[in-house]
Amino acid sequence: MIRKYIHKSITGNTAVELIAKESDVDYDIHSMTICNTHTTDLLDIDIYIQYLNPKSHFPGKNSNWNEEADTYTTIYLLKNVEVDAGNTLVIEQDEVEFDSTKFGFYAKLGASDSTVDIIINLKNI
Repeated sequence: MIRKYIHKSITGNTAVELIAKESDVDYDIHSMTICNTHTTDLLDIDIYIQYLNPKSHFPGKNSNWNEEADTYTTIYLLKNVEVDAGNTLVIEQDEVEFDSTKFGFYAKLGASDSTVDIIINLKNI
């Protein structure tokens, strides 16, 4: 079995793509660790998958294309989960099962000064 590891060091509260949606590869996550690397602050984290809901773009009045924006559907796997400073949360395979041919996989921290290391252990690559 060939294993692949994805490592992300994240700082701040901007959403970060952990695994991009792939049209031909469905990744299997064996496990995932989320380590709060901040020395004193509690970590508040969301882990979620997201897919695109494309809008139909068609000519409107006066041959102008409609300006309706595409939207996304978000499905949370973890929402507002707290990890104490210096601690690590381990997530097993059954808790992060999703189809990466249809969904992107994201993490978002709750505070602008949050810091975290995330390691994703993929299997059967």
